[in-house]
Amino acid sequence: MSSFLVQTAVVRLFLLGVVFWFPFALSSSCAEIASKFGTWKSEGDAPPSYLSPTVDLLDGLDRIRKKIINGTISSQYDFDNLLHRLISQANDGHLQIGLCSREIFRFQHGTPLTSVSREGLDLPQLYVHSDAVIMHSGQVEAISPVVEINGLEADYYLQSRIAVTLGYQDPDARYNALFPSPSAGFTGTYSAGAWASNSGEWPGSAVLTIRFANGTRLEVKPTATWPATNGPMNYTDGQALFEAACLPGTSSKYIFGSFPGMYLGLPAYELPRSGPSVFPAPTIKDSNGLVRLYSLEDAALQDVAVLQITSFRIGGEDSREFSATIRQSLDWASSHGKTKLLLDLSGNEGGNVIPGFDLFRMLFPDEPIRSETRFRSTELLDVLGQAFSAEYRGADAKEILDPPLAAQNAVSPDQEENVFGSWKDLFGPDPNYEGDSMSNAYAVFSFAAASTTFEPISGYGSAPLAIKTRLFEPQSIAVVTDGRCASTCAIVVGLLQAQGVRTVTFGGRPRKAPMQAVGGVKGGQRWSLRTISRHIKTARELLAKQYTSTAAQANSTRRLAVGHLLQKLNDLAPPALPLIPRMEDNEWEFALRFDTYGQSSVNFRDAYVPANETTPWQFIYEAADCRMFLTPENVVDPASRWNSAARAMFGGREMGSEKCVDYVSV
Repeated sequence: MSSFLVQTAVVRLFLLGVVFWFPFALSSSCAEIASKFGTWKSEGDAPPSYLSPTVDLLDGLDRIRKKIINGTISSQYDFDNLLHRLISQANDGHLQIGLCSREIFRFQHGTPLTSVSREGLDLPQLYVHSDAVIMHSGQVEAISPVVEINGLEADYYLQSRIAVTLGYQDPDARYNALFPSPSAGFTGTYSAGAWASNSGEWPGSAVLTIRFANGTRLEVKPTATWPATNGPMNYTDGQALFEAACLPGTSSKYIFGSFPGMYLGLPAYELPRSGPSVFPAPTIKDSNGLVRLYSLEDAALQDVAVLQITSFRIGGEDSREFSATIRQSLDWASSHGKTKLLLDLSGNEGGNVIPGFDLFRMLFPDEPIRSETRFRSTELLDVLGQAFSAEYRGADAKEILDPPLAAQNAVSPDQEENVFGSWKDLFGPDPNYEGDSMSNAYAVFSFAAASTTFEPISGYGSAPLAIKTRLFEPQSIAVVTDGRCASTCAIVVGLLQAQGVRTVTFGGRPRKAPMQAVGGVKGGQRWSLRTISRHIKTARELLAKQYTSTAAQANSTRRLAVGHLLQKLNDLAPPALPLIPRMEDNEWEFALRFDTYGQSSVNFRDAYVPANETTPWQFIYEAADCRMFLTPENVVDPASRWNSAARAMFGGREMGSEKCVDYVSV
């Protein structure tokens, strides 16, 4: 049996017993350690136009530490949830942490909601997802919208209790993430939405009461999943379970939890259909199903092709196939009379940036790629940069893409080489950057060094130009999103928008106002905590090597300087994480296990756009060209969104008549 389902009433008794017993001296040190990792985060203060509230992470960590000391926090589970919620308040998808007690059970229920506009122009209302399906069949009279959850106004409950923990920088993207995603099935992620899963967290009540506008009520009872990776559920007390899940050096051979967002099917109820089961058969697709080409059936839209890309989470040999499938799709569309292209990136939360750059180059082969990033100029990064820049010189530097701290290998935002003669030239801080201590601007990496035939960026490095001339002009391309576009997806959309490509987005909060096509993180580079640990470990080894080198032995001043750097690294660095899960005791410097699946991370570099080179792109508001509310048809048949988008973007769009939300631009 793939999962072990337990009724919530039983699980609640177990949770409120001794399962989350915890030696609180350890949790205080964990909060202090987390603050060390928090210094790697790059974004600074947000401008007034930024829609989400800002949070002082270090102050929040200090408040959690004080609660531990004064006994306010009563369990490991409470501590982990407080820490998770604090980090979520940064609304940064690159800032995440995997905590041990949150990986023991996964809570969810079988009553997903959805936000639907009956005619497409009226403000959407909340409905139980199955009611939206009935509504689509024409049985409107029997359907009533949801108005309250647990005594609170429904939208307020969803946005204040759940959406705020989801990590998107845009509130409309957070709102959409509450509901079922038709593209989730392509990537194996949970399809019912965050309202149904509550991010796997205990919802605080064994019964959730939904009240409808017609006065009827529905009681929803969450259940808990015991992931198969946990092993047998044969723990007789909370301390034994805590030790197996959270303490390093235990004899358990099982890895608790499952990769975030991945959920096994639950036999107690049916999840909303998603992925291939709700989309038509594609004309072309890759073996992973992440790239899919469609033609529209509407007779008036026969000149429109749809290229659906649901994720950039690929690498190695899959990258080459991914690239080849995109090239094949664009060639096929062009040769079969398709003069317009919808690029559907709904549900795409990023991944490997190289395939994203490659996609842009196949659409605009005559346009070079510009990328501008900066990191925060901290003492610890200064030490690492000095260590790597001193070690990797000349030809060796060309082989070092990660970490991007070898100054000799850094290139300008426009890919000019040899612009940083020393680490100091890269590290800065840039005297022209106001408000924060930031490095000088440089590219994500050297495309000439990164691009290969196995992982190509068309026309760079050893990869030939895959498509030599434009097959579609900017005005004939439109990007479709649900606001959840993030990371690499955001980078692709930003590059396309700079060429004049328009965007259309679906859903969002129930209000007639603009919505962003890119509502996820727009950072320049994500670093996992294991990546940080690996770089610190390597830097320590390099400095030790430099300290004992012949050159240092012959130069006491140099030897003293290297020794000083080594001491500073030891003082500033956070404890090491094991580079793979379940390492032996001697690999652990933490008191507790966490980051089981390597998902803990920070935003290492900010990204910038040419129009504003001093405000991180994360904080710049960019409204989509067209916003549409979801109709019952769009919910039941997600491919119908393409017809709506194509008519709006390519059919002489008029606000309202083509179902773009009518609002005054802000």
